[in-house]
Amino acid sequence: MKFSLMKEFNMENLNTIVLDIGQFSSKIGFAGENQPRDVFYTITGSPKYKAIGIEEKKQLYIGNEIIDSLGLYKVHHPIDNGGEIVDWTHFEAVIDYIFYVLRVDPSVCNVLFTTNPFLSRESKIRLFQLFIEKYQAGYYPVRGALLTMYSGGFDTGLIVDMGAANIRITPIYKGYIIEHAIKFLPLGGNVLDQFMQKKMQELGVSVESAVQRNIIRGLKEQACFCSVDFETDITQADKFKREYELPDSSKVVLGATRFLVPELLFQPQLMSLDVESLPVAINNVVEACDVDIRRDLLANIFLTGGSSLFPFLEIRLKRELEETLVNMGKIAQDVHIIAPKGRSLSNWVGGSILAMLPEFQDRWINRKRYYEEGISEELLKA
Repeated sequence: MKFSLMKEFNMENLNTIVLDIGQFSSKIGFAGENQPRDVFYTITGSPKYKAIGIEEKKQLYIGNEIIDSLGLYKVHHPIDNGGEIVDWTHFEAVIDYIFYVLRVDPSVCNVLFTTNPFLSRESKIRLFQLFIEKYQAGYYPVRGALLTMYSGGFDTGLIVDMGAANIRITPIYKGYIIEHAIKFLPLGGNVLDQFMQKKMQELGVSVESAVQRNIIRGLKEQACFCSVDFETDITQADKFKREYELPDSSKVVLGATRFLVPELLFQPQLMSLDVESLPVAINNVVEACDVDIRRDLLANIFLTGGSSLFPFLEIRLKRELEETLVNMGKIAQDVHIIAPKGRSLSNWVGGSILAMLPEFQDRWINRKRYYEEGISEELLKA
């Protein structure tokens, strides 16, 4: 079944907001719209220094307000690399900021919130308390992998969510998550950033400050791509040399680094990491599922998340998976990689679709339902 977003703007849409708050970035906006109203870094910052003779009224800054001057702030990350909320004071500050940016009164709206499989039971309960008891909003949590499925109009497949903190591989069959087969792979964008920083240091580029590291991350996104044939390309690295200008007007020439950094997804040993490669992890997730559905999972491998945006990633991944299947004697199985252009927003878009479906409207947990029925075990598994 295919779903499409509403073509006409409707004031009623403003009663439902969709929040996809990740360890690296947050996407926020109104249900029924094609894209988020805002995307910002999931960080907070308190000033390190006090301006002389000026009364500082604002004590905490959020996301993009501080990204260009990180050195002036003590930076806090409310969500850790595993997707757990570790600083509730700063997390609540982020939520306050969201309602302010969207100009909505939380007591008259519903909140669809994306969750991940590694969020603790205690945090899930506290999210209910936060949104319903404090903000008095309607609330419903949904696993991000399911929302990615909604964004593509599928109910069966393998979601490969390549975020900043990690890669989460989630098999879904007919709308149901196969919990025991979910895999967590510590090869997220942050690890690739560290590898990029190491390569830049080898070229004599400083990466000491937070601002410099942020610039290097941007360069990674601009310059890097996945090699389709690594063994050949590494012997012809000179042909990939390009010159890039940094914000301070200095220039740096990148060659093999452009494809060596994403190669970490396929050869973690390049950084001495003792973890599975992405193709091996995907294959192990499929093998952990019932033999009767493995073909269906391989036919719908959906890439999402910021680290999935490297050019040619889907081509290389398909090739590696097909080679693995051939080596296992499974020649007849088809591998289909789905990598839509807007895939970094797939979770949010899926939430925007789901929250507008008529059959979903009776699922909202409002204050009356919350205090009368409590929180169901089904929702605590979301």
